[in-house]
Amino acid sequence: MDGRSICGLIFSLLFGCAMVFVGCSSESGGSGDSTSGLVEQFYNEECRLCHEPGRIVDVAAQHAAEEKTVTAAIDSVTIVDGTVTVDFRLFDNGQPLALVAPSSIRFTLVRLIPGVDGDADSWQSYINTIEEPGVGPGTVSRVQATAETANAQGGVFVDNQDGTYSYTFSFDIQNVNSPVSVPYDASATHRLAMQVSGNNNNAILDFVPDGATTPLSRSIVDNASCNECHGRLGLHGGDRTAVEYCESCHNPGSTDANSGNTVDLKVMIHKIHYGANLPSVEAGGEYAIYGYRDAKHDYSHVVYPQDIRRCYKCHDGTDASTPEGDYWKNVPTMAACGSCHDNVDFSTGENHGGGAQTDNSKCVVCHPASGGAAGVTDSHVIPELEAAARFQYNIVGITNTEPGQFPVITFSVTDPSNGGAPYDILHDPEFNAPGGASRVAILIGWDTSDYTNQGSGSTPAMPISINPVAEAVDNNDGTFSVTSPVAIPATVEGSGVAAIEGHPAVESEPGVYDVRVPVKGVVQPFAVTDVTPVSRRSVVDIDNCNDCHGQLSLHGGNRNNEIQLCVICHNADATDINRRPADAAGTPDGKSEETIDFKYMIHAIHAGASDMGGFREEGIIVYGFGGSVNDFGEVIFPRPLSDCAACHSSGTFELPSFGDNVLPTSINTGSDPADPDDDTNITPIASTCSSCHDDIEAKTHMTEEGGSFEFVRFAPGSSTGEGSQEELCGPGPISAQPAGHSPRLDCCSCHGIQ
Repeated sequence: MDGRSICGLIFSLLFGCAMVFVGCSSESGGSGDSTSGLVEQFYNEECRLCHEPGRIVDVAAQHAAEEKTVTAAIDSVTIVDGTVTVDFRLFDNGQPLALVAPSSIRFTLVRLIPGVDGDADSWQSYINTIEEPGVGPGTVSRVQATAETANAQGGVFVDNQDGTYSYTFSFDIQNVNSPVSVPYDASATHRLAMQVSGNNNNAILDFVPDGATTPLSRSIVDNASCNECHGRLGLHGGDRTAVEYCESCHNPGSTDANSGNTVDLKVMIHKIHYGANLPSVEAGGEYAIYGYRDAKHDYSHVVYPQDIRRCYKCHDGTDASTPEGDYWKNVPTMAACGSCHDNVDFSTGENHGGGAQTDNSKCVVCHPASGGAAGVTDSHVIPELEAAARFQYNIVGITNTEPGQFPVITFSVTDPSNGGAPYDILHDPEFNAPGGASRVAILIGWDTSDYTNQGSGSTPAMPISINPVAEAVDNNDGTFSVTSPVAIPATVEGSGVAAIEGHPAVESEPGVYDVRVPVKGVVQPFAVTDVTPVSRRSVVDIDNCNDCHGQLSLHGGNRNNEIQLCVICHNADATDINRRPADAAGTPDGKSEETIDFKYMIHAIHAGASDMGGFREEGIIVYGFGGSVNDFGEVIFPRPLSDCAACHSSGTFELPSFGDNVLPTSINTGSDPADPDDDTNITPIASTCSSCHDDIEAKTHMTEEGGSFEFVRFAPGSSTGEGSQEELCGPGPISAQPAGHSPRLDCCSCHGIQ
């Protein structure tokens, strides 16, 4: 390998080339058989040379979350004659850290205002500033809470040069009158919070200045809840990491002058997360906040990845760390409720059944935690999720599974909430609702080394799908059986799989079965030629998906909470060609088909498009049921995209991972969708890495190391014109290549000749 190749490998540090779902495949599979005039093609992806554990560009190391090592501890806060002094310590990797510049340290100082007449408790900052509107629709100056830097004029910073420090604030806490008056009360609960540049977390101290009582608690949201989606909450440059720090500035008295919107945490966070579904946004408005240097942050496109009614996702009153976690249902206020229901005008009563309201004193009368005219928890019930507890799919047995046989699947649907009592799927209304409200299907696919479903009769690469309500036989013991209409092909080896998917329906009102119930799918392997059944590889934990998604439910409630169900259809040979218009010119991405291979599609969806705040140069568009166009370009992963461990089980995204059975990803199903041998593919590792790293430089690097973006298993021995592929392309460089291409590669290295 020459020096230029080494440079190319080092260059890949920029790309990380995440190895997900696949291992380091050495060659294409195949028996060596070929149709007359075709030659079997091979590939050799040499990524492991540099990307294995411990190598120069270790995939896991490149995709590891950033580690911050600076921490702080607040030892005491003293207030004497209005002078506030804080003593604190700094550490780096647990060792005392001295000589930190005061400009790198900030403090907030707030007092707790107890709620009265239905108001919630709230924080009020002693440190405030006036923001003048400069851009946006705002027209008047506004007060904003802020922090004091340890080099503020009038402050006194002391570095004892042993990791201990003190700072005396620049103002008299007993005389805060500008820009707003903040009365000092030595018996009130106070909070001092601090940040240090590059800190791992913010130090927080709640205290009562006179020391006569214990500080009151106000802990509504725990950082751990935020970090289930965000990984490590880090805002305003990454050093504001604790919710307790956030609410020091984001309190009811703070407003963004440029937009005119409050930045009170309970309002701003709800509105950000509801984003695109806010009534005001759906009516044509926008929700934006202007930040540092008047940068506009438009949250009108944010789509919360689970049902917004799951308030308990963030607010957990059963958690000891959030004793006030049930405020969302126990202390309803106009500000909190109106943050999502922002088409309600409480001053006039518009869209509010209780009429006009001047304060929060009556909120709990109509909106108790539960019950009443409109109990909070009752109003936030998700009927379909509650109903899901009443259904369970069970595969009881699978027989006739050898090549040439027609598999028989014996199954039941039971009610776990009723002692496992079985349903009669042939007659019960939950399974026979009109208009598609109910649907259950049994899938059969093969083989579990990497699904192709070849010979299923459903192309491209789709499994057999059976409607058990129409085709099942009642075994009169609470179980039913269905027989596959297609025999297992003689060429299938290894193990196959059976699965149950779909949604029964329950009543929205007596006699009306129209609520789709997303019941967890069930998957079970069966042996074809294996001695015992072998399951498909498992690389993603559904609990990781549900950290963000709550309960993963897709395709209209048909595929629910089971990754092993997803990959039966979303396999390497599958595309969305059956859902797309025949004319590629009529599609927004100009493609005749798009891969739906899980190892490519899921990464590409979560990566989003760079011009919309995502990572990829181009987003991905997938056509779905009824020809629906699903453009995922606006998706923004809520944590660093390189945090592969957020989704993947340990050891499943590093090189090497899973051996040689992993298939290339089909991007064009060729002239015969039933035959994968004429498909145009991306080789496995290149497919996985380019699902995020889709720019030409990254793809060129992958090609240099043996990947291909137009791999065909069987290709012509010579071109359709004159000469062989080698004669036309040559082994060396060509001239006039577009920007980003490697001068060491000819066109055929990437594009081939077919």
